Amino acid sequence: MRDHQAEQRKVDRVRYLADRLAGDQWVVETDIEQRVHLVTFRHMDEATIIATFSKDALSHEIELVALGLDVARLLLDVGERAGKIIAALRRALGHEDRKEREKNYAANAAITAKEPSFWRFLEATTAGGQVRTQTAADTRLKSVLAISSKNQLNEDTQAARRWLDLRRAYENWKG
Repeated sequence: MRDHQAEQRKVDRVRYLADRLAGDQWVVETDIEQRVHLVTFRHMDEATIIATFSKDALSHEIELVALGLDVARLLLDVGERAGKIIAALRRALGHEDRKEREKNYAANAAITAKEPSFWRFLEATTAGGQVRTQTAADTRLKSVLAISSKNQLNEDTQAARRWLDLRRAYENWKG
């Protein structure tokens, strides 16, 4: 039997890592000594060797590793598009997704803002200094999400998306 929650955690982790590598491009290069490297070109054309392959590595093994970032991005995109298509079909057939209807992002954000580990996350990943109380966490949360009330998370799909992205980053940050 499949553990869907474990699979979702893996997908969330891959999405987090792919987002952190946004703008990066991986290429295979050979140096003058005929060593084969996986090189990343980062956002400012900064080239960095991130792996060096064994002389015994086969070309198709190297190619598969080098395609890893692009394949991860592709599969995440396909999954997201498939989810949107399924949701649209369900709506067209008159089958609302009960799970989506029942989500209360405002309550979820309020509960999360009570967690001291979330305070540390906000301190480490957002501007504004220390977060030492639930009130400070609540204020920072609203600032980061560009909302004036957590109720907006249930009313504004863009605000809800920002909350889900922040919550995913927090879960990944926790490990």
